[in-house]
Amino acid sequence: MLKTNKNINFNKSEVIDDFYKNFTTFVLPILNELEKERKIELTKLILYILGIVAITKICLTYFTDNIIDCYVWSTVITIFVAYFIINNFSKKLKDSCIRKLICCFGNMVWKNNTKTISDNDIKQSEIFGVYNKRLDDDSFIGTYKGVNYIISEVNLTAQTSGRRKIIWPVFKGVVIKLESNKKIKNKTVVTTKGDINVRNSNPIIIIGLIVCLISFSPLLIQLISFTNLLVFLSCAVLLFFLINFLVIKYNKTGNEKLHEIILEDPKFNKKFQVFSSDEIEARYLITTAFMDRFQNLRTTFGVRRAKCSFYNNNIMIALSTYKNLFEIGSIFAPVNKTHRINFFLAEITAIFDLIDYFKLNEKTGL
Repeated sequence: MLKTNKNINFNKSEVIDDFYKNFTTFVLPILNELEKERKIELTKLILYILGIVAITKICLTYFTDNIIDCYVWSTVITIFVAYFIINNFSKKLKDSCIRKLICCFGNMVWKNNTKTISDNDIKQSEIFGVYNKRLDDDSFIGTYKGVNYIISEVNLTAQTSGRRKIIWPVFKGVVIKLESNKKIKNKTVVTTKGDINVRNSNPIIIIGLIVCLISFSPLLIQLISFTNLLVFLSCAVLLFFLINFLVIKYNKTGNEKLHEIILEDPKFNKKFQVFSSDEIEARYLITTAFMDRFQNLRTTFGVRRAKCSFYNNNIMIALSTYKNLFEIGSIFAPVNKTHRINFFLAEITAIFDLIDYFKLNEKTGL
C-alpha cells in the first residue's frame, strides 16, 4: 500500500526515508514501464527527423531550387514534431509519478498551469519588475510544521502591443512563498546586483528605447559613420541604465520607502544589494547563517541570480533559471535511474530547511 503522510509536522529525515521506500516500491515499477515507452518514443523522434531530412533532400533535388524556403519549412516542421513528442512524454511521466512521489510530504498538492501565487503578492514583494504576461508551470502547495508554502515555476514578461511587438523578459524561474507565523513588521528586499527587474521597475523605458533604436538605426547608419554609431549606441545604453537606476532607487510602493543598506560582509555586498524600510530588522534578518542557506538554495537549484523579500509576514524567494525544474526525467535519458529523482527531492526539501532555519512555525517576533 502506498504510504502517505498527512501530518503537517513531519520530520524531514524520516520523510526522506519514506520517500525512497515509496519510490522503490510504487514509482520505480511505473518508471520501468515508461522506460520501454521512452525508447520507442525516442526512436520515433529520430526516425521522424531523418524522414524530414530525406524529404527535404528530395524536394531540393527534384521539385524546387528555393533552398531558403525549403530549409525554413523543414526546420519548422522538425521543431513542431520534436516539441510535441518531447512534451507529450514529459506530461505522461509527471501525470503518472509526481503525486505518488510527493505523498510523503504531508498534505502537499501538485498543480500544473495554475496561478498559485497572486499577482498582488508578486507586486507587494517588490522583487520583480512590471509585467503584463504570465505563464505558470509546475506548482507545489503544502504545509510544513504549520507553515504554509507555495513553490511555483513562473514566467513573467512585458509585451508591447501593435505590429512591432517586443517582448521583455521580466522573470523566469521558481518563486517560493512562505507564510511566517513570526511578525515581520517592515519590508526588506535582497536582490542580485545588476538585476534591473526589481522593485516594480517599469520595462516600458527599456522597450521604448529598443523601439527607437530599431526604428532609427537604418537612418543613422546612412547619416553617420560606423564609429559614431557605436558611440551613439553606447550613450543610449548608458542613458537607459541611468534612468532605470533612478526609477528603482526612488521607487516607492505603498507607504514604505526602501533605503539601501550596506552590510558588513564585503563578499556578500559584491553579489547582492539590500533595501529595507527598517535597517535594524534588516540586519536581524540578513545574517551570515541566512546567507549560507540562501547560497545553498541557489546551489541546489543550480541558479546564479536570486532575490528575496520579507514583507507582510511572508517571505518570497525568486530564483532565476531557464532550466525546467521539478522534472523527474526526460526522453533523452533513462527514467528509471535515481539521478533525476535525487535532484527532485533536493529541490523540495531545500524549502523545508529555510522554514527550519527561521523557525517560522513559532508565533513570536523576529
